[in-house]
Amino acid sequence: MSVSIISLACGCFFAGRELHACDKHEDAEGWPEGTKVTKIEIDLVQTCGACPEQYDAFRDGEPVGYLRLRHGYFRVDYPECGGETIFDGHPEGDGCFTTDERDGWLEQAKTAIAAQLIKEGKF
Repeated sequence: MSVSIISLACGCFFAGRELHACDKHEDAEGWPEGTKVTKIEIDLVQTCGACPEQYDAFRDGEPVGYLRLRHGYFRVDYPECGGETIFDGHPEGDGCFTTDERDGWLEQAKTAIAAQLIKEGKF
């Protein structure tokens, strides 16, 4: 499972169909012609299916995140388990996501990882 992240040199990026604008372009209609676009692929490998549901995230084979849902609390640690928690929330599922919420939460997690990579200039 992976999501395409399209990053622009200014710091704006697209995660799936969602635009995340940088401060400069937050209210802008578009970007200057010739803006460089970089594609970031984040792959998830499920390491446990339930209680907790968890994943390791990789970019080009290198670890970039750890995702875990347990007792109704979902968190994303960067760059691995025990690192900085860069995203969290409370899905409906307790030890695993409900079928209709999984894709949305995992996409948000990958977006948070991509944003952290962009912030650190690691793309």
